[in-house]
Amino acid sequence: MSERIYKLMKTDLMLGHLKSDEMFNEQTLADRYGCSRTPVREAAGRLVIEGYLNKYPSKGYIIRVPSENEVRELRECRYVLECSVIDKLTANASDEQIRALGCLPAGDPDDVLYSNNLQFHMEMARLAGNEQMAEMIESLLYLLVRPLVSSRYSSFGDYAGRVQDSGAPLTPEHAAIIDALLARDAVRAKALLKDDIYPAKY
Repeated sequence: MSERIYKLMKTDLMLGHLKSDEMFNEQTLADRYGCSRTPVREAAGRLVIEGYLNKYPSKGYIIRVPSENEVRELRECRYVLECSVIDKLTANASDEQIRALGCLPAGDPDDVLYSNNLQFHMEMARLAGNEQMAEMIESLLYLLVRPLVSSRYSSFGDYAGRVQDSGAPLTPEHAAIIDALLARDAVRAKALLKDDIYPAKY
């Protein structure tokens, strides 16, 4: 139960279902997820340790918002790791494996950010075959989802609409990365990755 609530809370944090300017307590979350306070407390404790929440004793929790400097540093770490992934994929992955990166579910408008953006990058990381690297990238992806979307789109709904308007489960940026990987063009794939990770204002 604790693991299930942890995953539900983490997804809600990523998708903006929990507002970053509101404090919420264990009972509120227990009511939301239809469970007792114990699994909520355990799940929230993990999210505090991982840097997603701040805890205020006797009051509750509030979403931790990274500073601009933290976001820049997290993006830099992510870019370096994913460039290594691109090198591995262009050298070792088959065309079939690379094309499979585009076989993602179309997704519901409410979870398209999670099911498309995160899944695409995590599948790339897993395909590279380095489990430790994949875990690091996954952690960075979760920490960066909210600031990435808020800096490039007016809302999570705007992001979801843009993906759906493309008529495919992939954003145009992700489709272009797949094309570059198929062409074994690591330089172009890294340039596209950089455009995908770094918003124009940075």
